[in-house]
Amino acid sequence: MKDTQSRKEHRVVLPDERITREKDFHNRTYESHSRKPLAVLYDRSSPVRKRYENLLLKYCIGKKILEYGCGLGSYGFFLASRGSTVTGIDISEYAILEARRQAQAENIMIDFRVMNAEFLELPDESFDVICGTGILHHLNLERALLEIRRVLTSNGKAVFIEPLGHNPVINIFRKLTPSLRSRDEHPLRMSDLETISTAFPHHTFEFYDLLALAWLPFHKIKTLHAVSEMLARVDHKLFAVIPFSRRFSWQVLILLEK
Repeated sequence: MKDTQSRKEHRVVLPDERITREKDFHNRTYESHSRKPLAVLYDRSSPVRKRYENLLLKYCIGKKILEYGCGLGSYGFFLASRGSTVTGIDISEYAILEARRQAQAENIMIDFRVMNAEFLELPDESFDVICGTGILHHLNLERALLEIRRVLTSNGKAVFIEPLGHNPVINIFRKLTPSLRSRDEHPLRMSDLETISTAFPHHTFEFYDLLALAWLPFHKIKTLHAVSEMLARVDHKLFAVIPFSRRFSWQVLILLEK
């Protein structure tokens, strides 16, 4: 009842201008494929993506899944083809239209819907797992967490990959390429992880890509993928020995349990 009441209260103050800007940005981005040059940064063979997929396989098979910010379909097809019942939501009408077309062409049953992730038009406790990549940092985090908690079942889980905003080198790159990002997005900071911890006391944060970022210039050399995995292991040890270094990683994998 408390989560539902909070949702109703937030509905009144929803910042429509920000939501409209996000919608327009993502419609343009998906239609023009303007972020395609960045695809290498989100290689599904990277350690964080492998970990994400392994968690999806562990928790999602045969379950009801909500992909939060599914874009052009993202992992929805991966999950539906493995027996999950998938609903995918995104604020972009263009992305949902294309995702529906692909699902129809591949004869895969996925319920793709245009929806605001900060106010889900979905019943309470309706999903076993919620997952998403690069979505939370586009949202009002407190509102999003309320909705995630509301629609998860009593023992549900949520898994996300998100960028962090403390690394000065990455932040320089962000400043040099403003057209690749929406005006309102905000890579997560450690204070945001504290907010997540408060909303979900049962949580795990796994940090990726500090030294491993050195591999990116050589991403086209397949034989060097082993180097990426080695650097990821070094990062893991570094984060364990020097916890403060975690904030300078590029990505964090977030696992939440209701």
